[in-house]
Amino acid sequence: MSTANLKAGSPTRTKDGNEVRTVKVADRTGCINLSVWNEKGALIAPCDTLQLLQGVEMKAKCKRRSGQPEKPTNLPDLLEYLTTRGKQDLDPALLRDLKQLLVSVSCYSASAEAIEEAHRLLFLHMQRPHAEIRLGSLTILDILSSPDAIGEADIPSSTASRVAFKFRELTIMQLQVCNTLGPCRLLLFLLLLLPPPPPPPSSSSSSSSSPSCILSFLSFYLYLLDCLYMFALSDLIPETVFFCGCRVDF
Repeated sequence: MSTANLKAGSPTRTKDGNEVRTVKVADRTGCINLSVWNEKGALIAPCDTLQLLQGVEMKAKCKRRSGQPEKPTNLPDLLEYLTTRGKQDLDPALLRDLKQLLVSVSCYSASAEAIEEAHRLLFLHMQRPHAEIRLGSLTILDILSSPDAIGEADIPSSTASRVAFKFRELTIMQLQVCNTLGPCRLLLFLLLLLPPPPPPPSSSSSSSSSPSCILSFLSFYLYLLDCLYMFALSDLIPETVFFCGCRVDF
């Protein structure tokens, strides 16, 4: 059912941490109010055309489901659906579809591109504002980094190990970037702690070093975020990794 968005209310946070937004929509049959939750509510703007795939229609205390949800098939839609389920458990069927999608291309030259795209999308989901989405992304990354977890979908062990190793390698490369940025931000923080040069005699005596203090605080805050980010993914790093035939122990 396609409807036209007439009016969208402001998001309201519930007691359980979710955000709900009331949207007034209309089609040729009439006008109704819809409740849109969390991330999807932030994407709605006035004059948008909405397509209702699944909902609950209430009338005289009766509920009726209208429409059927479309099953995601491509990689972005699968990750979007799996990571935006809130506090619900991961859908086993969709998680199996995700594994099969990554493994189905593992025998071709496009396997690296598909795995890198999945890894990139997961790290983008980790930067989203809702904690449930970040936790879901970490859970999926942990599953895809384990050969045993991938092999649960009747996938050959050699193929599961190849896919899991690629995810671990990409995660380590991402952590190396964070490990490089962390000392740089710490150095910036230490430089900003140095006393500012004395002002020239012609300058006003009211000048202060408050901008430097603000920048130092922001730099130190970013450095702490890097440390927390590395700590959150520390259990995903394998103990032994081989890069270009060389063994690296962590």
